[in-house]
Amino acid sequence: MKKYSETAATLKGRRGFIIGAGATVTAAGIWSMTGIAAFAGTSNSLLDYVCDQTIPDTDTPGAVAVGVPRFVQLAISRGLLGAKSNLLESLTTELDTAARGKFMALPADARLQVLARHDADSFERGRSKPGRAWPTVKRLVIVGYYTSEVGGSRELRYVLDPGEFKPDVPYASGDRAYSNDWFGVM
Repeated sequence: MKKYSETAATLKGRRGFIIGAGATVTAAGIWSMTGIAAFAGTSNSLLDYVCDQTIPDTDTPGAVAVGVPRFVQLAISRGLLGAKSNLLESLTTELDTAARGKFMALPADARLQVLARHDADSFERGRSKPGRAWPTVKRLVIVGYYTSEVGGSRELRYVLDPGEFKPDVPYASGDRAYSNDWFGVM
């Protein structure tokens, strides 16, 4: 007979699998829609800017290059991660308030300082402050990037490890981070 703790651990693992699978399927569905004509021409300079600052181009394409701004717009329209339809307008207001003026009108270095301060303030003590738009936008950028083909296969290294991730694969300084089935969505 199984102990209660073993049964609870099994159920927790199953719940985590179902939740993670649902988030992955939802993100994959949104990626399949990013080429829709209605969103293909839609551009938002603020969203492009925060995507580029969150995950810039390095030796692999960054968030803007892989189309994360379109992903974020579609994710918002579908309510992914609880995103409200006015999320980008709320982010604009937050950053304008933090900049004490028009955020996007600031010089590049001042914009980066305001964004960095706002990011630090929004994630005080490791937790996001309720009611802020930035934490949700940042999560959508990260989920969008790491569920994209480039983010999931070129930015990360994938090692097939069915079941729970056990960090027992060789790693040397400078290696790419490892990906598993949950990375980027949990």
